[in-house]
Amino acid sequence: MPVVKDKGFTLIEVLMALGILTIALGALVKGLVILPL
Repeated sequence: MPVVKDKGFTLIEVLMALGILTIALGALVKGLVILPL
């Protein structure tokens, strides 16, 4: 795969990964906050 396409795909993958991680972390935090209450 060309380097330019690799960089483009990696940028998109990083953005998607960050979005998924933020959603997962948000769900975990909500779960940890709701469980004790």
